[in-house]
Amino acid sequence: MQLPDSSWTAPSIISQYVGEAVWVALQYWEKIHWWMPIISKTTFYDQAMNPLVPRSIDVLLLLATMKLAMWHPREESRPDREYAAIRHAIHEAEGAGVMTVRLLQAKLLLTFYEFGHGMYPAAYFSVASCARFGTALGINQCLQTTDLSVSSDAALELEEKKRAWWAILMLDRLVMDSFLRQKAHPC
Repeated sequence: MQLPDSSWTAPSIISQYVGEAVWVALQYWEKIHWWMPIISKTTFYDQAMNPLVPRSIDVLLLLATMKLAMWHPREESRPDREYAAIRHAIHEAEGAGVMTVRLLQAKLLLTFYEFGHGMYPAAYFSVASCARFGTALGINQCLQTTDLSVSSDAALELEEKKRAWWAILMLDRLVMDSFLRQKAHPC
């Protein structure tokens, strides 16, 4: 397990928005994970939710975007302030040098939220940022890895990276198509 080297912390609005992390995770597995399984449940609980390890900024942002991805207009008012704070915090974390798969997953869930709520061009730029971030992490190379002799932990990590890359590719196509359709019919 590797913790990002960063003394930067997220604004309190994000911690308050997340609230009870275990509840957020349980709701996420029930509502979102089954149709976009980009986070390994086993790895997430072993590493990110370990009570013996302080919650890092990338995990906090992942939890915040997990909750954001579950937002439904019938349940509560639109979380505009929280969305803006999360988006800004992700950019701040990148600027602070946090380069983890957890932060990439947070970026993907933020892009899902933007795409799902028709937030263009934000989704368009976010998915491009995810692709660059994934390339910087080297996960675009994971698709060519077929070594089956790795440990089970390494295999889980590799599978999680592959799923994140596939999510980037799918989102890129969806967002690009929607964005171009919107530009073709601006009214």
